Amino acid sequence: MDICETNSGPSISVIVPCYNEAENISLLVEGIDRVFEETIKENYECILVDDGSNDSTPDILESLKGSYSHLVPIRLKKNSGQSYALWTGLKIARGKYIVVLDGDLQNDPNDIPKLLNELQTVDFVQGYRKKRKDEWLRTWVSRQANRIIRWILENPVRDTGCALKAMRKECVEYIIPFNGAHRYYAFLVHSAGFRVSEIPVSHNPRKFGTSKYSISGRLFRTLFDILGLFWWKKRVLRRLD
Repeated sequence: MDICETNSGPSISVIVPCYNEAENISLLVEGIDRVFEETIKENYECILVDDGSNDSTPDILESLKGSYSHLVPIRLKKNSGQSYALWTGLKIARGKYIVVLDGDLQNDPNDIPKLLNELQTVDFVQGYRKKRKDEWLRTWVSRQANRIIRWILENPVRDTGCALKAMRKECVEYIIPFNGAHRYYAFLVHSAGFRVSEIPVSHNPRKFGTSKYSISGRLFRTLFDILGLFWWKKRVLRRLD
């Protein structure tokens, strides 16, 4: 892996949005740190954005700061949603490469090296959950939404709902902030002219806490998003090579 450190700061930024994940967050931070210590061996920062949790997540993050020097905890005043939490992290990320994953332990930190290796030949890499560990209804709704998105928008990836993804920092400029934007990062950067690929990643069943995902109105919201994204795709100012 050929990754150069940028201006003595971290070469890689890992961004994790979390909301009421008190039982998961210590294990996740430990797992991420172990992967970087044993496998990646690059200077990194772990930006953990607490999306206004009302459990003990903020206290746990504060306690972890003393043990993990790479941890950058951010506390939002109120619960504003995953897209807002991620956008907050993207704006302050300093790394040349940025990795995004969920805080519920369903994404495996051991997949991060694969994503970073893939970034040596592309600008953005999306993980796709080859063997999902979710309940059948949630999986079914997600598949229908993905089919609609691929059909109408010619989306370059098959699993927009997979939170595990990585990008070069240059991609951030073309990610527009809106509620639900985190599902369309690959589409947005691909429409702007960046090289996008996808690779299979692990997906674990949730062990602790409860899912914040709601399937109510998901297909309707997807159709609404598509209208705006279809227009944006025709009007976006593509980057200059």
